[in-house]
Amino acid sequence: MVAVKGNVEYRITEAEKAMYIKNGFDILDDSGKKIADGAHKTVSYEQYEKVRKELEELKTKGSDNSEIENLNSKIADLEGETQELKDQISALTNALEVAKEQNKTQEGDIKAKDKKIADLEKKLAR
Repeated sequence: MVAVKGNVEYRITEAEKAMYIKNGFDILDDSGKKIADGAHKTVSYEQYEKVRKELEELKTKGSDNSEIENLNSKIADLEGETQELKDQISALTNALEVAKEQNKTQEGDIKAKDKKIADLEKKLAR
């Protein structure tokens, strides 16, 4: 662990960590990742104002939920349309199955009538 302040670095132990933080040193782990800020840190007024303005903009954007509500409404409408289309597809599929069954029945009737006609034609030909 390393305590850093400006261009000064000290290798420290866990026991020394609190003292160095109190004296304004940042603490970095062995991989160089900051794990604690030193006490008495300040930011410039320019940085403060920049962050404050960004925060206000984000708050303003966050409170404007009309776009989100509009999109959620469109999603709900599209989900309703999707369900209607699924229902129509289901009804058409069922109608197609019924028509196929009717077609099979009619084909059977036609074949039976064709056979009767052929039998009658044979009788007449005798």
